[in-house]
Amino acid sequence: MREDIEEVLKNWAESAKQTPIKMSTRRFITHWGSQRRGAQVTQRIGEDLKSYGLTTDPWFEYGWIDDEVSIVIDESDDGENDRVEGPHEFQETNRIASTVAGALRVGQVPSASADLVSITPSSSLAEAQSLMMRHDFSQLPVLSGDRDIRGMISWESLAQFRMHRGATMALSDCITPVSTVELTDDLLPLVPQIIRDGYVLVLARNRTLSGIVTTADLSEAFSSMAGPFLLVGECERYLRVVVDRYFETSALVAAARPGNADRTVKSSANLTFGELARLFEPVESWSRFNWEIDRSVFLAALEEARVLRNEVMHFSTDAIDQSSLYELANLVRWLKILSH
Repeated sequence: MREDIEEVLKNWAESAKQTPIKMSTRRFITHWGSQRRGAQVTQRIGEDLKSYGLTTDPWFEYGWIDDEVSIVIDESDDGENDRVEGPHEFQETNRIASTVAGALRVGQVPSASADLVSITPSSSLAEAQSLMMRHDFSQLPVLSGDRDIRGMISWESLAQFRMHRGATMALSDCITPVSTVELTDDLLPLVPQIIRDGYVLVLARNRTLSGIVTTADLSEAFSSMAGPFLLVGECERYLRVVVDRYFETSALVAAARPGNADRTVKSSANLTFGELARLFEPVESWSRFNWEIDRSVFLAALEEARVLRNEVMHFSTDAIDQSSLYELANLVRWLKILSH
């Protein structure tokens, strides 16, 4: 497998000297045998690209998984990234930002990279209303060009201006200002603004319109993340109950990684998930349980849960696949039985 990716990277490095290599992010990460951009695979891909003098434009960790990226020669060290415009000005910034644990980006909301229906200032009110009805939209962006955003028209603005203008109202009367953000902006600080205004428009790196994030999009995105978070929390809770029941404090202290002199271990609450899982690895530990359980199967389930937990807690860009959530739910039920 490693030899295969080395050959792929070598070919990319040669081809990218002539022209950028374009593909979807989903296809790009499959070269590393991955379907999702978890923390470990993202770090490995970044290191491999750097070793061959390559990068992606935009950085592959941002945006939706089916967005297109270009594999290009990394010119970030020769001053190119200091220019106001150019193909690589965001590369180093993106790499630095991607190392911030837990950073949730605007581009991780699917609608931030979705095709938008828009109208022009010369469109009629009837056309605007018909398009919103046809697509079940609450608002439409008003554009004079690819980079000239004039504002938004919405059912709310239509209602407000109709009270003042009545039948003489034109579309231009109903256009309201709109805030814009970028795909790489932190999402959480923008939540109050999106809730207040109802939406923000999202700009791509080239300043064209990339998509929109509405309060409904926020609700859907956070709902999809809440399920895995809650499930991981339940798994940890029952695992700690089991550990506190079967392991003495000295075993917990021995399981803790060395290196933190100020750390005090008195219970399972002071250990990480990985440290908790390691308690079950020694064969001699199983003599205390009196469980009719296959050790290798149980350890494999804990390892899968540990990997999934890390991806969830580091805000992996891509949705957790349902099969992984199903396996985690099964482990939660298993631990619940063992805890009693």
